[in-house]
Amino acid sequence: MTNLRRVENRPRIPFKRAASAESIRHAAAGHGLLRILHVDDDLNQLMFTKLFLEECGPEVCVESVLIPSEAVGVIEAEEYDCVVSDYQMSDMDGITLTHRLRERSNIPIIIYTGRGSEEVEAVARAAGADGYVQKEVDPRHYMGLYAQIRQAVEGKMPFFMKK
Repeated sequence: MTNLRRVENRPRIPFKRAASAESIRHAAAGHGLLRILHVDDDLNQLMFTKLFLEECGPEVCVESVLIPSEAVGVIEAEEYDCVVSDYQMSDMDGITLTHRLRERSNIPIIIYTGRGSEEVEAVARAAGADGYVQKEVDPRHYMGLYAQIRQAVEGKMPFFMKK
């Protein structure tokens, strides 16, 4: 029933703190995978986000982490183009996770939350997040999340690699 893969059971890719410029360029051009790490402590949210985001484009590959404190280790073990993190989680909130990732990487980070407000967005951006998207019931909002991810990934590309 579940299309959720456990990261621990996957073969490891050599560590690169953020996606290489080459992988970002290929993903942005639609020639390779756009690897997204989604962090949320709600299993249903992880499954729905994976399902709907992967329908946004054939290049989209979503990996999921249910325990936020494990996300930093996963980022250090595998290469991703972007992190999408919930704002409020029991183990570690999305702002703390953003701070920890920023200590190690410049990977694009999108805060994806059901708690929408200008204050949350300001706190997320101050922590180093590249984007903020409010969760909605309507599945069409996943196209907006996908657009934010693409914008954040392309924004991290060196200027000479952009189309």
